[in-house]
Amino acid sequence: MVIFIKKDKLYIISIEFVFFTYPETLCLGIINKRDDSRIKRTLKSSLFNTW
Repeated sequence: MVIFIKKDKLYIISIEFVFFTYPETLCLGIINKRDDSRIKRTLKSSLFNTW
């Protein structure tokens, strides 16, 4: 899943890769506000693969 963050906005683009333009802590905070467990699981697994 591509998660692209720009100017405090969250864009979900596809389903395969996670890309960050902000520090990962800010991305986690924004995604947690959305309260989407599927996105949070994808983010957690992708953090280990991309960082």
